Amino acid sequence: MAGTPYFLNHDQATAKVMGDEAVIINVATGRYYSMDSASCIAWIVLSGGGTVEEAVAAVVERYDADTDQVRTDVSALLDDLLSEQLVVAGQSAGEFSLPPADGSRPAYETVCLQKFRDMEELLAFDPPLPQTADPASRPPEW
Repeated sequence: MAGTPYFLNHDQATAKVMGDEAVIINVATGRYYSMDSASCIAWIVLSGGGTVEEAVAAVVERYDADTDQVRTDVSALLDDLLSEQLVVAGQSAGEFSLPPADGSRPAYETVCLQKFRDMEELLAFDPPLPQTADPASRPPEW
C-alpha cells in the first residue's frame, strides 16, 4: 500500500482542482466530494500516480504537521477514496503536479473527504443504451 501508486478512476469519476480545493464527482453514483487545503494536496498526489508516502511528504512540506499523524490520516483518506471508487491502484508512478510550497507552513487540519449526496439523482449519468448493428433502428438522439 505505501509504495503503490494511485490514479483517478477515470471509469467512475471526474475531478477538478481549483486553487486549494478539489471537487470530485462519481459519475456512476452522482455523489460529489470536496477536499481543501492539506486534503487537496493529498488528493493531487493520490489521484495523479503518487504513493501514500509521497502524499505524506507533500503535506508535511506544506503544513505544520507531525509526519506520523499525517501518515495515519492519509492512509485513512486513501481507504475512503478506494471505497468510494474514486481512485485505483496502478502499476507505475504517474506525473502529478503540485503547486510550489511557498515556505509558510499553516496549521495542519486533518485530511478528509467531504461527501455530498444531496444531488445523486441529478448528477448520476443515465446508463448508455445498448448499441444495435443497424443505425436506422437506434432510438433518436436527444
